[in-house]
Amino acid sequence: MRATHMRHTTVISRALPIALALAAFALLAPGPARAADLDVWAEAPAALPVGRPQNMTVRVSGSGPVDVSVSIARTEAVGSQASVVIGSAEQVAPGANHELEITVPRRVIGARLSAAARIVVTVRPAGAGAASRGRRAVVGTTLVRPISAHLWLDKPLYQAGETVRVRALVVDATTGAALPGERVSLVHDAPAGGGRAGARLGSAERTTDEWGIVSAEFPLSDEVATGAHAIGLLHRSGESLSSAAAAVSRYALPPFKARLELDRGFYLPDDLIRGRLVAAYPDGRPVAEAAVTIAFRSTDTEVSLGTLAAKTDADGVLVFDRRVPSAPFAGLFGIDRATLVVEAQVTDPAGAIRGASAVTRLALEPLAVRLLPEVAGGLVSGVENRIHVEVTGPAGNPIADAAVRITVDGATKILGGAEPQAGEGTTDALGLVSFRVHPEAIEERDEELSVIVEAVAPSGARIREESASLPLKRRYDGLIVRPERFVVAAGSPVRARILDPMDGGRIVVTLRRGQVVVSRVVVDQRGGSRTVELPVPADVAGELVLDAVDANSHRRAAARRILVRGERAIEVTLSADRARYLPGETGKLSVETTRDGKPVPAAVGIAIVDERLFALRERSGASAFARFTLSPELAASPLTAAALASFRDGTAPVPDEIAARLERAVEGLGALHVAIPRGPVSGDSSQVDLSAARAQLRRLRDGIESNRGYVEWGGEWGEPLRWLVDHGGVAESELVDPWGGPIRFEERGWIFSDWFVESDGPDGVKETEDDLVYEIR
Repeated sequence: MRATHMRHTTVISRALPIALALAAFALLAPGPARAADLDVWAEAPAALPVGRPQNMTVRVSGSGPVDVSVSIARTEAVGSQASVVIGSAEQVAPGANHELEITVPRRVIGARLSAAARIVVTVRPAGAGAASRGRRAVVGTTLVRPISAHLWLDKPLYQAGETVRVRALVVDATTGAALPGERVSLVHDAPAGGGRAGARLGSAERTTDEWGIVSAEFPLSDEVATGAHAIGLLHRSGESLSSAAAAVSRYALPPFKARLELDRGFYLPDDLIRGRLVAAYPDGRPVAEAAVTIAFRSTDTEVSLGTLAAKTDADGVLVFDRRVPSAPFAGLFGIDRATLVVEAQVTDPAGAIRGASAVTRLALEPLAVRLLPEVAGGLVSGVENRIHVEVTGPAGNPIADAAVRITVDGATKILGGAEPQAGEGTTDALGLVSFRVHPEAIEERDEELSVIVEAVAPSGARIREESASLPLKRRYDGLIVRPERFVVAAGSPVRARILDPMDGGRIVVTLRRGQVVVSRVVVDQRGGSRTVELPVPADVAGELVLDAVDANSHRRAAARRILVRGERAIEVTLSADRARYLPGETGKLSVETTRDGKPVPAAVGIAIVDERLFALRERSGASAFARFTLSPELAASPLTAAALASFRDGTAPVPDEIAARLERAVEGLGALHVAIPRGPVSGDSSQVDLSAARAQLRRLRDGIESNRGYVEWGGEWGEPLRWLVDHGGVAESELVDPWGGPIRFEERGWIFSDWFVESDGPDGVKETEDDLVYEIR
């Protein structure tokens, strides 16, 4: 017995050190993660398109690898609808940001266009299984069906007994691709006012064809009410996709048409304005011996060049000229440019009257220069800035190859310049040249820098020294986004440099189309500067917004516009079998669609309208490209209209020559830094828009208030919001609210007027509950 006991004791004594060593190793070595030790942070786009992959950011703290699962459920259907898994990842290491790809199935949103939802991110120790407990993060978002649509009417004007023909195009709002198989309704409502105001006069249920197109006809009865009839396109959920107004009135077509042309887009002192007026009847006969009166007047000054009276010749043509005075703005302090309208009234021998007009510019200087600092309102001390200089003619045409010299006072270096405080450059084809400037850091207060600009065109035309004051900000708590290029090809990445003068932490950089995120990345901004690259899918084209937001302080943000070019445009050739048709005859039209000289299938719509209707109601200038791919402020800019003038309506891609001209418009609007006050990135998108709109109106109100003394004591002002754009460092885009509507300056009162800055709010209707109104003190 004793021997046996001693053998057991020996075995235990030998095994004890090994056991203790194993226990110590188990305590000190990292083991599998425990749910109690984990924490998770998540961030998702404020709007999630259904059916399209999107990225969200997840960060896990704790020890050991974890498994991540992502689920989503509509907020208003939590009690009746189970959550749907939309993404997962295995063996995620804690301590770093992870981009997870998620895809929300279309069935989650049902038949709606949008719905509030919550995303639940759950992390569990790796391999623990779904039954084990985990840690969760909940993020709010809005599910959206990315649909965009537009209506076309076959005529600009109708009268009783005619038929309103409607055609609509429905596309994916992100890619611009046609959406076949969408169930929609075309509706016709009576005009506002009268006994049947707003009554539904007709409707047609339709399903979009393979080209995303639907059409319908709405006959007008002989007793139909006159006014603006509402034609709408409704989604199957009942929500509006697009609308148009069909003007119905009694009218008589003018018996002839007149056209007025000027030889130039601008004129200088002592220049000779040469013009040509042509009048013809609908059958092509000239309006000979017609009495013509032509008036020359300015729309924004009291300048008048008088009137002249003459008659057309046997060909219905009148050639005329008028000399510009040597001092066209004499007595008008501060005016060096004005718009001149030339208006003609033509009376034919039978007494019928027709009007025609043309618009041009009067200017004192052959060139105009404009400073576009990278940060709205001035320069940031202590960091490298960009100053863009734009050189144009008086008509706004870009001046290429102009020699530009700028001089900046104060402790500011112009990088790459021949002198420390002076720089020289040559404008590109878009009339732009950029300078890199580096003001020294200032400690006490903001300062003013004087900038002098000189420009000489290749023709020898020069502008006198233009001086401007730019504020130098001592402290700047925003971000600076500096794209490598403003125009990129679809499928090519967008590269940009993000500068943070405050040397902050995590920055969320997003490339988005409206509310839909195309790509995003989260970077650690410590060090003050970081280059980012965001991919652009090959099927995305049009105008995108590149914005950067501080993840810890969402009011620190900046945005720039980027134009993404799709494939080359479709060329359309239209021909008729005869040059002239009589009423009742049948004509044959041939339409050929090609791309790069090769045939390509395309959807075609044709409307035949008496051209004289456009004398009564102007033709709509909106193109399909502008409607579907550009923001309202860019689509409405004069340069965009000029660039798209030869661009056929209904084709989305951008040809090379159009893209070159649009680049100037994109950079011109994007060159001013745009601060985006916004709530949490994961918050409700409607609240983000409201926050941005309120801040936008406050900035405009403050700008008017700070210059009100200048106005009331005789300074040249004009329309205050327009003045802020021309002189106050406000971007053109600031005059459009987040919902695409105009921001207005209103003056009310008779003796003692009150001033207001207003937006029509999300519904776009004036004097409703959601209007935003700020009074100017």
